Amino acid sequence: MSNPAVTKLVRDDIGNLRFWMDDNIGESIHIHLADFRLDLTVEEIEQLAGELADSMNLLLDIEGFDCKKMDPVFLSLLLAKRLKYLKSVKLDTVRLSELIVNYRNKFGFLKYNKLTESRAVKALRGDSSENDGARKSHHVGQTSKQRLDTMKQSIEAHGYPYNGQYIILYEDQMLIRDGQHRASCLYVENGDMEIPVLRLYFSDSKVSEYERNYVKQLFAGIGKLTLKHTLKEMKKLVKCVYFGLIAWKGKVHLVMHKKELQKMEQIYFQ
Repeated sequence: MSNPAVTKLVRDDIGNLRFWMDDNIGESIHIHLADFRLDLTVEEIEQLAGELADSMNLLLDIEGFDCKKMDPVFLSLLLAKRLKYLKSVKLDTVRLSELIVNYRNKFGFLKYNKLTESRAVKALRGDSSENDGARKSHHVGQTSKQRLDTMKQSIEAHGYPYNGQYIILYEDQMLIRDGQHRASCLYVENGDMEIPVLRLYFSDSKVSEYERNYVKQLFAGIGKLTLKHTLKEMKKLVKCVYFGLIAWKGKVHLVMHKKELQKMEQIYFQ
């Protein structure tokens, strides 16, 4: 009998092979690659992750780059496919007010905004209307609000940068690629200030381009919509159409019976 408390950690494809990882709570971590399965304890998976990180650093052999000091979610979801183009990194200093953030709206399009006007900054100042709701963070089991609260507590306790993890920028751009929550917490807590950031430089300029393909963005956003969120938006749309029709019918009725209504008013007020 299989363990009923199983959490899917990763699902992906490696070439033509299906890859996924299960957390069998109370038992072990299962790593699947097609028909091959590897069972590891928590201690063994942590050791394996460390050895793989060391191997990655040796293969890249880039001064100043250490994947152990990268957010693992950012590393796996966004940076991994760009690593083969990475040519150099450098520490730089920027002002928080100069930074830009991006995030997807409910229609799937990327919205670019100044850090000072971002939804994370607004949420930290009490306006959570944009930050809350159905949106999830990239961290398993956390909403965006929980992720923001956790980061705020971490910065209050340990400062920035913690464990050598810097906010990440590409090339000479000011768009935050990793660290929006950190930057937002720093800005709300300390105001506009200079902070150290890590810039990554690539051999292919296309790797660091801003996303401008709106068709691609739309389908990317649709793919992330949950059934609950979709039903909620459809309900709002139906409600708007319904009340719009009622208002329209009311106006049509007034126009068609304008003369009759005027006569009724004259009789009534006589």
